[in-house]
Amino acid sequence: MSEEHIESSILASLRAENQRLLRKNLEKDLQERQHQAATDAAALQLQTARNENCELRNRISELTKSHELHRQSIAHDRDAAVAGLRAQLLQAQQDVEARLLEDARVQQQSLAHQIALLNAQNA
Repeated sequence: MSEEHIESSILASLRAENQRLLRKNLEKDLQERQHQAATDAAALQLQTARNENCELRNRISELTKSHELHRQSIAHDRDAAVAGLRAQLLQAQQDVEARLLEDARVQQQSLAHQIALLNAQNA
């Protein structure tokens, strides 16, 4: 083999390795971006759920305050109805909180699965 042929062969091998590494880096970058997008989407979903929960809590608080003023202004026979409404409001809040926790748990499992897939692909 001539020296030029050896150099050409080495250069071709280096180019092929460079292309392989570039492709691998691009795939890894894409996976990282997909993971970040999924993480960002989950964070946005969680923040939206938290905002909704806060709004519901504020609304429940407003309703509770209004209801308490109303309860104080009515006769004793309305006290039972007030207690029933409070129980419904508390149950609604607990239902919302349970749903939000379940949504967050499902999203966390999904992200863990995606991370495991990405880790397996990167291995």
